[in-house]
Amino acid sequence: MVYSGDSAPMLVLENKHSYSWDICISASEVSSGVTFYSYDDIAQAFSNYGVYAAQV
Repeated sequence: MVYSGDSAPMLVLENKHSYSWDICISASEVSSGVTFYSYDDIAQAFSNYGVYAAQV
């Protein structure tokens, strides 16, 4: 994700059907205004809510 500012943004995901949970994921790497989020961090966050992401 490309951003401008003093700190890297968090990736926030929300259940679109019930809005019952928010998943907040910190950047795994930050470089010159670009953040990267790891698949493993995203998959782990989903699995905490019983949702399993398939790797493509």
